[in-house]
Amino acid sequence: MRILLIILLSLTYLFSFDALHVKAQIIAKIAHELVDKDIVNIYTDDESLIKTKGLVPSLNYTTKKNADIAFLTHKDTIEKTCKAKYIFSTSYYNYKTSKKAIGAFFWQKGRPNIIIKSSMLKKLNIKLSQSFQKYIE
Repeated sequence: MRILLIILLSLTYLFSFDALHVKAQIIAKIAHELVDKDIVNIYTDDESLIKTKGLVPSLNYTTKKNADIAFLTHKDTIEKTCKAKYIFSTSYYNYKTSKKAIGAFFWQKGRPNIIIKSSMLKKLNIKLSQSFQKYIE
């Protein structure tokens, strides 16, 4: 019985570790698409995204003040306190209701979702690569 429990816990850990790597890779792709730097400074207040810190060497987790791009959960942070040029919400609701969020990255039904506002791309004069065209609405 103990062996079965240990195996189940180990498998759970392995799958959660893979999900963290997927999140980290997606964050890196989004960040490097918007910011033309080798190492992008990012900020997040999302607990699950904070766990990705250190998984991708081209991302430097920093403060709100020094961030090139921010992945934010709390609407107050999105609207008032964050000075990053590019803001992604980690909530669909905050993405829809925020005037500052350029896009959203969130998990729904166990899958990652990316949405980017075309109006914000025009406003900030951003041209995305072909691989990101399917995420624009």
